[in-house]
Amino acid sequence: MGQMNEQQTNTPSTDEMNQKEIPPNEPWLTPDEAVVDLGPMPEQMSDEERKARIEAFAMQVAEKLGETDDMPLGQLRKMTELCGEEFINKVLRKTAEVEAKGGLLTHDGTRRRSVGGTFFFLAKRRMPYTAFTIIYPDQNYPGDPPKKKRTDDKPKKHGQQGKGKGFKGGKGAPRGKGGPRGKGAPKGKGPRQQKGPRPQQHDQGERKRTHRPPPAPRQQVDVPDLSPTTPPQVAAKLKQLMIAAETFRKKIAALEAKPPDQRFGLESTRKLLANTERQIADLKKRYAK
Repeated sequence: MGQMNEQQTNTPSTDEMNQKEIPPNEPWLTPDEAVVDLGPMPEQMSDEERKARIEAFAMQVAEKLGETDDMPLGQLRKMTELCGEEFINKVLRKTAEVEAKGGLLTHDGTRRRSVGGTFFFLAKRRMPYTAFTIIYPDQNYPGDPPKKKRTDDKPKKHGQQGKGKGFKGGKGAPRGKGGPRGKGAPKGKGPRQQKGPRPQQHDQGERKRTHRPPPAPRQQVDVPDLSPTTPPQVAAKLKQLMIAAETFRKKIAALEAKPPDQRFGLESTRKLLANTERQIADLKKRYAK
C-alpha cells in the first residue's frame, strides 16, 4: 500500500502533462542552406526543358523538407509552376528562421509541426489567391480574397446626363453652313466609283499554307522494359524525363560549341541534366524488370 501511494504521488497529473514543454525539433538548415539554386533561368526554354526544371526544383525542395509522399510533391510542383522559384526560396528562408526559433505548433497545440508542415503553413499565407485556389481547391484562403468589381454600377447611356451644349436636342446644338441641317448641305449623290475585281482570297490562303513550314518531328526515345505492375503515369513520366534529358544533352553540345564568353546557361543546363538523369535512374531501379 505504501508503494502504491508513493507511485500515485510521483505520477504527474493531466494538467501537469499539458503544461510540460514540448521539446523543439532538431536544428534544421540555415537560411542560406535552405535555398535551392539551379542557376539562372534560361531566356528560352522548350516545354520539355521547362517541365524538367520544375520537376528538378520541386524534388530538391522536397528532399530538403523531408517530404516523400505524392501529395506534397504534387503541391510543390504546382507551387513551382504558379509561384516561381524565387517565391519558394523566400518561404524556405522564412522556414529556416522559424525553425531556428523553435518551430511552430499544430492547431491543437499538442506537438510541433514538421519542417514540411511549417513550410506549407507559411507558403499558404503568402501565395497569391489564384495560385492557392488551384493548389488547394478544397481549402479556404487564409488571407483576404481580392475584391470583385461591382456590376450594378452600369455606365449611363450617352444623352442621359441632361440636355445642354454639345448634346443632341440641346439649345447649343450647332447649326450652320456645312452642318447636317444647314444651308450648305450637299444635294444629290456623287458619281459612283468603279470598283475593280476583288482579289481571290482563296488563292492567297492557299499560297500562305503552302509556304508554312512543316511541324518539327517529336523526339523518340527508347523506354526500357518495365515490370507489368508499373503504373501508367510512371511510364509516362519516365518517357518525359528521357525526352528532357536528350534535349538537355543537345543543348549542352550546342553551348559547348560556342566561344566561352557566349555559353550562357551552360552550368544550369548541366545541373538540370544531372537531376533528370538521377530521377531516370531512380525510376529504372524501382520499376525495371
